[in-house]
Amino acid sequence: MTSTLQKFCYSQLETVLKGLPSGTYFNVIQYDRSSVKVFQQPALASRTNTDVAMNKVSSTWREDYSPRTDPIEWLQKFRE
Repeated sequence: MTSTLQKFCYSQLETVLKGLPSGTYFNVIQYDRSSVKVFQQPALASRTNTDVAMNKVSSTWREDYSPRTDPIEWLQKFRE
């Protein structure tokens, strides 16, 4: 996944989460080697919970992806 695509996906998720109506509960499922919920239980939409979710999902690609990484090779890990 290119850096541009990562930034696009990040911005789209952030837009959706910030647009959730007051009183809404949400969760984000992070896909890495397996699927993992960001929160154990759905979380109430708030600035704090949105920030927690955004930091959590962005940490995966920041940790092991760089612009020099072959995107096809990098994505193969998700199929294993």
